[in-house]
Amino acid sequence: MLFRSVICIFQPLTQEDLVKIAKILISNINKRLKEKNLSLKITEDALEFIVKQGSNSEYGARPLKRYIQQEIEDQIAEKILLGSLKNQGEIVIDEEDGKLTFEND
Repeated sequence: MLFRSVICIFQPLTQEDLVKIAKILISNINKRLKEKNLSLKITEDALEFIVKQGSNSEYGARPLKRYIQQEIEDQIAEKILLGSLKNQGEIVIDEEDGKLTFEND
């Protein structure tokens, strides 16, 4: 019996790839929020910040997904429960002084 080994070499994700992935992940959150009469808007500054904070060249997009879950999904849920965000309308996420800010109308 003859065995061959196969080696796969993966190229690291580019910044552009990570931005696309972040947009997809955020779009999925937005779809779930729409069911609850909420929508999500992320500024370009916030998107760049999210990609920078959530990326890791060694582990690909997995840390980005965790970062978005913890810093966007969890924060939105917590802020709605605490009353600092309304349970309807548009939530705007921006970056200010090295932190994400959440506001809604």
